[in-house]
Amino acid sequence: MAERPFVWGSFVWNMFDFGAAHRTEGDRPGVNDKGLVTRDRKIRKDAFYL
Repeated sequence: MAERPFVWGSFVWNMFDFGAAHRTEGDRPGVNDKGLVTRDRKIRKDAFYL
């Protein structure tokens, strides 16, 4: 964000992945995988460290 002065804010959408029956895209159907940490809380994704 420091390199982009036109961006004035950001936020975390979800801390953890979670079940979502209607989702069909991504690696696992039925899982919203946009969290910073996997559903089982074992793997921190790259964005977690930003």
